[in-house]
Amino acid sequence: MAICTISFAICTSSFNEKTGLYIVLICCIALLFVVFRQYRLRIVAVLLTELLVMGVLVPKVVFPMFHIQEGGKQEMLAVPFQQSALEVKRHECEMNPEDVDVIHKILGNDVADKYQWWAADGVKGYTWDSRKNQYLAQYAKAWFRGLLEHPFTYVEAYVALQEGWLGVPTLGSAQNPEDLSLPVFLTGSNHTSVAYSKEMGLIERGNINRVTIVQNKINKLEHLPVLNLLFSRATWSTWMFLFVIYEWFRRFRGKNWICMMPYIATFLFLWISPATVTVEGIRYVLPMIIMTPLMFGMLSIKKDIFRSSHSVMDNYTSESSGTTAKRIPDE
Repeated sequence: MAICTISFAICTSSFNEKTGLYIVLICCIALLFVVFRQYRLRIVAVLLTELLVMGVLVPKVVFPMFHIQEGGKQEMLAVPFQQSALEVKRHECEMNPEDVDVIHKILGNDVADKYQWWAADGVKGYTWDSRKNQYLAQYAKAWFRGLLEHPFTYVEAYVALQEGWLGVPTLGSAQNPEDLSLPVFLTGSNHTSVAYSKEMGLIERGNINRVTIVQNKINKLEHLPVLNLLFSRATWSTWMFLFVIYEWFRRFRGKNWICMMPYIATFLFLWISPATVTVEGIRYVLPMIIMTPLMFGMLSIKKDIFRSSHSVMDNYTSESSGTTAKRIPDE
């Protein structure tokens, strides 16, 4: 069962975001400690295949072949960059001049003006200049110094970025309800703004209005009372996760925890997302939406199945050590 769960994690996570590579890495390493010895080689083979395909083949072969630009260091440093931007915006006069200087060298002199609480794209940008690598060590020192001097500013910048995983849409709120829900973005597939779209045959005139009408009707339906909870990002990303973990420990006392590892690892990586209340931020929660029904299905498993698996594991361990274990009788 655990192997099936890990395989499912590969399908749902690896091809959704680059963090999927790290999720599978964590799960495979954890799996090595719980499977029978004869299966460990298979786990290593899966892990090496994953690293080769997603870490080498795709970025080094597939991307150049289709002229796709690989994400730069700014994607991994989105949260620290956002925190530094807010620190400069709020406390530039109080900061060490050398820290301000290195932040400006990496993020630009107008970093304070580019700060937006809901997304880090304005601060981090979309490309990375390799000439900035020489400033990263100095920036790391500046970031840690800022953490000590203005910890609440750092917390504010971080929590604001992750609001989508915490907030629930409410009626009468001044905030756009789509910021915390899972809106349909059908017009995102419209190519009217793409250069030479007409010559490429990407436009079908007249369809855009009908698509917009369908999109608006579906989104209004999502905002109805009760339904807005079902279509809340926080419901799928956080509250269902906490319920599943609680029920797992209540029903099974934490046994066979490895089955939960893909779910737990995916949840943890959610909390370094550079945007959670934008339409683009929905892609970060998609693996959780896909995996949650599987987790609910696993909660319905009878306890006897896990009891039997522990009995088999105990017998295997005792036989390999030359002792005899007492079998748990079937009920």
